[in-house]
Amino acid sequence: MPVYRRSHILISLLEFLLPADFTHLMGDLEEEYLEYKERNGLWKAQVWFWFHILQSTPRFIYESLIWNTLMISNYLKVALRNIKKHKSFSLINIFGLSASISICLLIILFVYDQKSYDGFHEKGDRIYRVTSDFKSSGNLSNHRYATSPAPLSDILKEEYPIVENATTVRRRISGDTRYNEKVLGINGLYTEPAFLDIFSFNLIKGDPVTALKDPGSIILNKETAQKFFGDEDPIGKVLNVIGTGDFTVTGVIDNDRRTHLTFDVLASYSTLLADSEFRTVRIDNWRNSIYTTYTYFVLDEGVSIADLESQMPALIASKFQPREDSYIAEFIIQPLSNINLGPSMDNQLGSVMPPEPIYFLGGFALIIMVIACFNYMGLTIARSLSRSKEVGVRKALGADKRSVIAQFLIEAVVVSVLSLLFATVFLYYLLPQFNGLRFIGSSLERQVSFSFIDDFGLYIGFIGFSIFIGLAAGLFPALHLSSFRSARVLKGIENVQGLSKSYIRKGLLVVQFACSMLFIVTTLVINNQFNHLMNADYGFDKESVINVQLRDVPFERVKDALSSHSDVLEISGASITPGLQSRADMRVSSDFIEGETKANYFAVDENYIHNMGLEIVAGRNFSADITTDVDGSFLISEKMVAQLGFANPADAIGESVMVSDSSYSVIGVIKDFVSSDITREVEPVFMQYSPEFINVANLRVRTGSITNVTSFLEESWPSLGSIYALRYDIFSEQLQNTGSIVILTDVIKVVGLIAFFAIMISCLGLLGMAMFNAESRTKEIGIRKVLGANLEDIVYLLSREYIWLLGLAIVISIPLTYMLNNLLLQEMANRIPLSPITFIIGIGVIIVLAVVTIGSQTLRAARTNSADNLRAE
Repeated sequence: MPVYRRSHILISLLEFLLPADFTHLMGDLEEEYLEYKERNGLWKAQVWFWFHILQSTPRFIYESLIWNTLMISNYLKVALRNIKKHKSFSLINIFGLSASISICLLIILFVYDQKSYDGFHEKGDRIYRVTSDFKSSGNLSNHRYATSPAPLSDILKEEYPIVENATTVRRRISGDTRYNEKVLGINGLYTEPAFLDIFSFNLIKGDPVTALKDPGSIILNKETAQKFFGDEDPIGKVLNVIGTGDFTVTGVIDNDRRTHLTFDVLASYSTLLADSEFRTVRIDNWRNSIYTTYTYFVLDEGVSIADLESQMPALIASKFQPREDSYIAEFIIQPLSNINLGPSMDNQLGSVMPPEPIYFLGGFALIIMVIACFNYMGLTIARSLSRSKEVGVRKALGADKRSVIAQFLIEAVVVSVLSLLFATVFLYYLLPQFNGLRFIGSSLERQVSFSFIDDFGLYIGFIGFSIFIGLAAGLFPALHLSSFRSARVLKGIENVQGLSKSYIRKGLLVVQFACSMLFIVTTLVINNQFNHLMNADYGFDKESVINVQLRDVPFERVKDALSSHSDVLEISGASITPGLQSRADMRVSSDFIEGETKANYFAVDENYIHNMGLEIVAGRNFSADITTDVDGSFLISEKMVAQLGFANPADAIGESVMVSDSSYSVIGVIKDFVSSDITREVEPVFMQYSPEFINVANLRVRTGSITNVTSFLEESWPSLGSIYALRYDIFSEQLQNTGSIVILTDVIKVVGLIAFFAIMISCLGLLGMAMFNAESRTKEIGIRKVLGANLEDIVYLLSREYIWLLGLAIVISIPLTYMLNNLLLQEMANRIPLSPITFIIGIGVIIVLAVVTIGSQTLRAARTNSADNLRAE
């Protein structure tokens, strides 16, 4: 072929597309081209050649489409016939792939749902939020804040022409709200009229220009409006937010969309500005407002955000006066689309999902998908001996390697697409379980359901994913099977070299069971860790305690009213509740150390130590009869003793410690207890006798009388003069619902489900291989039985290979499982040791399941009639 022809892409493409029976046409054209060139010269010959090429191209393409359509149709027919012929293997492959695909579809659906957040805003591609890297004595790390100083939005609008609009959002307006005799809780935001211009929320009633303009204005979302007013027109009605003031309803908004800006109401920001003292202290002061306000803006069209980002350092330098203990390191501009599933930061607004759960779930889904693909490859390779002659016949009849690869890839894709149908059934049952995960699902109001799937592109994505899985699972078997040499296979000389010893399928089986072992042991370890935390010693007595939120009721009034009940044994009070991840950090120093140390601060009364079962190891408790104990003395924990430089608890008694330039005397040392998080190391604590700062009353009640006391509490609460509804919690239940316990509970469910699927898929693969092994050795079994082999000999013969493989999988998985679980437990200070019993249980589960799986096939094969097996001979 001349160099001229090979250098043209169009010609090469046509040769690639044309069926084999038509490739001679290109040769005919070339011969005519050479003859024409001799008669008329090169230039005219080239014109003639390209004219005929272009003239023939539509016909060539048409023939190619017809040919490829016929071939694909033939491939599909053969694939379906093979699936029907080998029902057992096909069902195992389909079931294994469908189980793993269902998990992947669930993750795809969840990610798709999360990425859709705030996607409905018309200006969404130009909306940004300003976040802060603010350094202070309480944040010397690399934590970022989603908040920014309150004056920033006005500065952006007034001084930066490339900013089309900007608004401030402040959290929050909340609490019990009254309309006539109806009292409901609300939770909302303060913001400006520009909010309705920037974001595309539908204002059902009201004027978007004036609805948030005047002080005391409030917009309700449609659900809240319905709860308060029903079918009555809410515009102009007055709501009293108890403890905040009266607000006039100026609009009704529809925010029933996927957005991080969750709110029941929007109140006018001018309400806060109208209070001159509040404005001076809490709004105009950058340091005081940087933790509570959010700045959103819209950039002009055609402007690069880099233009504004480059000007942020100069803005900080000109508007903010840094101090040694607090300064703004930088402003980071965050696109609206990057808020949900974006980088983790503090003070997030609304319901924002961090990326870590996606990585966690995606990683497990990937592992399950790999196991399923290995399962498909192993079974396909195991059947390669029976299909080698099929490949040999195809090649002998003229099929090239490419067509053989296409045949097996299409067969894998058909299996995968069929698996997709079953996967949707699995998905239907998985969704409720997923939504039941308290951290990932319902606790964050993230219900994912089939009703959400209203985007045709998502269906296409599901189908595309299943095709990809089919190609990934079938590629290696297709390449291998297409490499068989027809002549040697048909003569029986070539016994599938490289697979007669089955190294690959054996290796895949070992990997599958090693992963299954990993998941089983990990599930057991996490479950043991969970039980350990649930039964851990918090250092205080958590049973039979009711915690009552005081809000606007003085602690002494509650104490006097409730102590008369015969089932109330003792009442104490504190500013925060221990063990619930609540913190009130303060910097403390002494003459015995350089610098400061951080500790968790508790304001308590004199009964708190005894009521909560805390132990004093040195000194004494607070006393109401000693004047200096009130606001002038401290109790500190053992951990605090060490951090303040004292040699032992007794040495700390009578010494002075400094907090915010004030000196306090240490009168007692309490034994360490869990002040914040059960999963973390015990933290230093100091307590102050300050009844005026008590927020929670702790009622210790007689065992079994919680219901009686709560009924009495509900009856007595109205007489205590609170404008708020009663709120109380059972302490032991509160501790079971802390963030770390909730996350651990969800992890147990997820890992347990993954372990179930992993071991199920592995057992299916083992079942398929055992079935194939038994079928392919039927005549050998018959001959051995005729020669005198008994049932036990046959069972051992068929099982020994898998026993060795299972043992190898266990040996490989033990160090890997130990290492990964040890790393997992390192994240928790209060952790269990890795027990050999856990590994023994995991090994036992694997062995039992494998023995049952293998035994069902080997016993069946060993019990077959020898005459039936040998009759064909």
